[in-house]
Order: sequence, then C-alpha cells, then structure tokens
Amino acid sequence: MEWTVQEREAEGGKGGRNWQTEVRIAFPRLGEVRAVLNLAGEGVAVSLVAAEEQTTALLSEGAGRLQENMEGAGITLSGLTVRHGGV
Repeated sequence: MEWTVQEREAEGGKGGRNWQTEVRIAFPRLGEVRAVLNLAGEGVAVSLVAAEEQTTALLSEGAGRLQENMEGAGITLSGLTVRHGGV
C-alpha cells in the first residue's frame, strides 16, 4: 500500500484550498487499484483506476452504492470516474 496526502490551491486561483489524497493498494484477488480523492468545498471527487478489466467492471457496478453510502454519511460525491489502466 502507498498513500499520499497533499494540500493544494483551489482551481481558478480563488484563494481557497483543497485536499487530495491518493492510495494505491495491491489486492490478492482484484489486482492493483489506485484511488484519488479530491476534497473541496463542493464535496469529494473520486477517481478509481484498476489494472484488471474485471476489477474495473466490479468497481463500476458498485458506484451507486458508494454514492449512497457517502450521502448517508453526509458527504457529497461531486464526481466519480472508474477506468481501466496503468496504476
């Protein structure tokens, strides 16, 4: 597992700040997955990248459940992308 957290200036140079965290995990059955979360005033944008195509399909299938759980926790999901590619 590899995990980073960064504070960044908000896009557009409006003086605001946002946070980006990235985690890479090698799962025994799913393969490598990278998740990037960007936390800004409007909510959290999530980007998931999987090395295996089957994992990409599983992550896509669970996207609705992720949104429901985040909203249930009071977190607005401002964006979600799931793609297959290099992790």
